Amino acid sequence: KFGVSVTAEARSCLCDIWPTIQRDQESLFVMSSFGQPWLSWHHGSHVLLAGTNEGDMWMWLVPQGNARTFPSYGMPSQCGAFFPDGKRAISGYEDGSVRVFDLKSGELKHQFSDGLSHSALVTSISVHQDNTLAISGSADGTAKLYNTISGKMNCCEDTT
Repeated sequence: KFGVSVTAEARSCLCDIWPTIQRDQESLFVMSSFGQPWLSWHHGSHVLLAGTNEGDMWMWLVPQGNARTFPSYGMPSQCGAFFPDGKRAISGYEDGSVRVFDLKSGELKHQFSDGLSHSALVTSISVHQDNTLAISGSADGTAKLYNTISGKMNCCEDTT
C-alpha cells in the first residue's frame, strides 16, 4: 500500500517493510516481537497497526519508523482494525475481551469485558463506516455488536 511492500515471516517473527516492491533494497524498518497475529494498514495514511502475542498493540508511522505502543492487558491481541475516521483502533483478545483505543492520546476509550466479553478468543472484528458500531466474532460461536460511543453492547447473537 502507498508504494510500500510488507512481508511477514512467521518462523522468525519478523515483519520487514521495504520502500518498493523490489526486496533488494534495505528495509525501512523491521518490527520484531514474539509474533504478530495481525497487521492492518490505515485506510488513508502511511500508518501500520499490529497486535502481538504479548497483548501489546503497536502503531508505526511508515516510513519515518516512529512507533507508539498500546499496553498489554495480559492476553494476546488476536485481531484488530482502524476505525474509518482513522482516529481510533479496536482490538480483540484471547480472553474474549474487546478494547477501543484513541490513537492520538493512546487512551483506552472502552473495554468490553466480563459480562460484555466473549467466552473464547475473538477471531474477527470490524467497524461500521459511521464509526459508532463495531462487531466481533468469537471461537465461542457468538457475534457481539457494540456501540463504541456509549461503551455498551447492543446485542449478542449465537451463531452455532
